Amino acid sequence: MARTSTRNASTGESSVFNFIGVRPAEYDLTVSARGFVKTTRKGLTVDIARETDVPRIRLELAGVSQAVEVSAAVQGVDTATAEISSTVSMDEIKNLPSLDRDVVSIMQIKAGVTYNGNSATTINGLRTSYSSMSLDGVNIQDNYIRDNALDYSPNKLRVGQVRQVTLLTANPSAAFPGGATESAFASPSGGNQFHGEVFWYNRNSHFAANDWYNNQAGIERPFLNQNQFGGDLGGPIRKDKLFFYGSFEAIRAHQQTPQDYAILTPDARNGIFTYTGGGVQRKVNLLSLRGLTAVDSGIQPLLAQIPAGDKINNDDVGDGRNTGGYRFNQRDNELLSPQAMGEFIIRLADAFGLRDAQGGNP
Repeated sequence: MARTSTRNASTGESSVFNFIGVRPAEYDLTVSARGFVKTTRKGLTVDIARETDVPRIRLELAGVSQAVEVSAAVQGVDTATAEISSTVSMDEIKNLPSLDRDVVSIMQIKAGVTYNGNSATTINGLRTSYSSMSLDGVNIQDNYIRDNALDYSPNKLRVGQVRQVTLLTANPSAAFPGGATESAFASPSGGNQFHGEVFWYNRNSHFAANDWYNNQAGIERPFLNQNQFGGDLGGPIRKDKLFFYGSFEAIRAHQQTPQDYAILTPDARNGIFTYTGGGVQRKVNLLSLRGLTAVDSGIQPLLAQIPAGDKINNDDVGDGRNTGGYRFNQRDNELLSPQAMGEFIIRLADAFGLRDAQGGNP
């Protein structure tokens, strides 16, 4: 029996029962038969991306006791599929440290997932395009290029928008045909009691260390002042029948990101090419070779937009003769986008538009 809805099923001759299309949530299971004592197992968690197997339930003869309740969490052994999967609950998501409340990064803690900070996240060494990511069964990846399929999602999921994460790393069932691995997120839903939160976080560069390469080039530390705020609320519209859940989260990030580009040396900007021949550094005026006296008038406005050669402050990029490195802090602000607000409205509309009373699909 679910805590917000009820479903019934009868066993066959082999005492096997099955519930199909059950919404991911926590349920109580009650088993009864004529002549036997009713038995209840509480706190069965149904995950979005895998089949939930319930351990064998033994009924006692009537008269021995009136009722049997098992309140401890039941950890079943999946004997129905060969899937290798694991699930992170809402409580674990909120207690785990996550930068900027980013839920997608949580799967990097699971076995088989690799991320070193310099390359894309991979699962079992597979290409990122082989992995699928979904929210309530709907794919939420950038499917146009799909080059960074596990580290970027247009939805930008945050902690308040996810109730659990299930990661399938091998042998996913036919219910998830999107890839060799599956990262399945489930959105929260309301209940018979009102629950919510309001939050505000600030992260800034006041106590932060400078980038090592910035120090080397004599560039000050990048500026950061990020405010992240919002809230969520869920509860009943009609008790045991109708519920709602809404989540809103905004980011106001005023920040800079270190950049390093190759720019032309003063000679190169004037058409003088420097090269090495016979162990000796030589220069040749390419404009004179073409019978020209000045840089083309169409190119001059473009060159004017590039920092002059006296801005070269490192040799990490460029050839050191005609080009050199220009390191600087580039503005990289992030504000709440209309898409993020749109997701909130759709999510709220989905909650009011209601899934059926049995907890299935709309």
